[in-house]
Amino acid sequence: LHIAQPALSTGLARLENQLGVKLFNRTKGRLELNDYGKIFLKYVVNINADYEKALKEIEAEKKRFSNTVNIAVLDMGFSLAIMPDFTLLHPDVKLNPHIIARDPEEDVSLDEYDLVITPLPETFADMTYTPILREELSLAVPAAHRLSEKDSVSLEDLEGEILYSVGFRSHFSRFIKHKLEEAGVTPASLNFCIAADVPQLLKVRGAVSPILPGIYRMMKDRQELRLLPFDPPIFRETGIARSTARKQSPAAKSFCEFACRYWPDS
Repeated sequence: LHIAQPALSTGLARLENQLGVKLFNRTKGRLELNDYGKIFLKYVVNINADYEKALKEIEAEKKRFSNTVNIAVLDMGFSLAIMPDFTLLHPDVKLNPHIIARDPEEDVSLDEYDLVITPLPETFADMTYTPILREELSLAVPAAHRLSEKDSVSLEDLEGEILYSVGFRSHFSRFIKHKLEEAGVTPASLNFCIAADVPQLLKVRGAVSPILPGIYRMMKDRQELRLLPFDPPIFRETGIARSTARKQSPAAKSFCEFACRYWPDS
């Protein structure tokens, strides 16, 4: 038990005084539970289990109201733009992002997260969703491409083209694929890459890339590309979801409020 024998004897004596009965039959050199002790033992097991549950729940509540905000990230462009600026203004708050590339309903539990940055409000039945950012899709085109002389493009212009989308199995790539299918457009190929590789890949392969402003701003060598708007315009919305059953910590609330102010014109 990792306690001294006198302390144990004192504790047992105090417990027996409180109960008004002896719990043990004492013989030379040993203690043996009596009938009272056996009755009490049944409840002690439950008391210990409930005590452990109470400690875990208290610890979870402490973490919830700490200055750490655990965030499930389903939208990289949104996150990379806002998080550094928030940290500059709130150095006491630690943002702890976890990138989730798969659909959350497949095999990812969101219960442990304070917030979810997502372009998929319909997948969160038990969450409150707040739209934050509405971005217009553009087409990144290298200077030598046949579409570079146009002032705008349509989805139909992408028929037979080599396309690059940022993020393998990302929600943005699914968004692009869905828009193409909706319009009945079949590209020559739909490939996936990281944002930094887009300018070089488009130039070398004579390809084009549907892209959002946040991702475009992260690229180096983007001056070699033309950014053409779609006609009619195509928009993508991103927001923050949080569980309706989970209390929101002050740190998480401050991030939500900051996000709502960050893009006033979106």
